[in-house]
Amino acid sequence: MDGFAKLQIQEMLARSAFALDHKDLPGIAATFHDDARFTLEIAGVEEASVFNSKQEIMGLMQGALEAQTDVRRHVMSNFWYKQTGENTATVVSYLSLFATENDLTRLITTGIYTDTVASADVDGGWLITDRLLQLDNPY
Repeated sequence: MDGFAKLQIQEMLARSAFALDHKDLPGIAATFHDDARFTLEIAGVEEASVFNSKQEIMGLMQGALEAQTDVRRHVMSNFWYKQTGENTATVVSYLSLFATENDLTRLITTGIYTDTVASADVDGGWLITDRLLQLDNPY
């Protein structure tokens, strides 16, 4: 996998976070494969939540966005490629989740994303096929 492909992947992941911060459901959906899986593990919560399709993932996203009263910023950093192939990769990155409400900005949680992505015939060239988000505390 060359540097250009890695840049495309990171840009797609950044677009997903940006869309989430701007409550852009079509933008979020555009970064997930139809058969994607999303696993959410929260420290202190015994059972992980697993969403087994883009439709289920988008249900989670819609519900979370409707419940928010603040402005969120999902800051992704420290990207590294755990596995790369010609058409797939597994990317690990940190999440710092901030919220602003009533003129006060605070850190809500931190965590680790592990994203498996696959090349696709879409704008940006890559889609998330499997996402594991491990949060250090609830959001």
